[in-house]
Amino acid sequence: MELLLSQAKYTKPIIFHIYIVQPSLSKKNASNDILLLLGNVHHYLATVGNVELKVYCSH
Repeated sequence: MELLLSQAKYTKPIIFHIYIVQPSLSKKNASNDILLLLGNVHHYLATVGNVELKVYCSH
């Protein structure tokens, strides 16, 4: 029974999320450098750590 419980702990997937809240960032007027940076961060987090990135900004 103890073996079954220890195996059950490791089979449950863990999902992490990172949220960036930046009200001064405008979705319409974001520079290419910022978009490139956020895209690279998103790609790195998704491929290396299976982490979901969400960015909240102004319209």
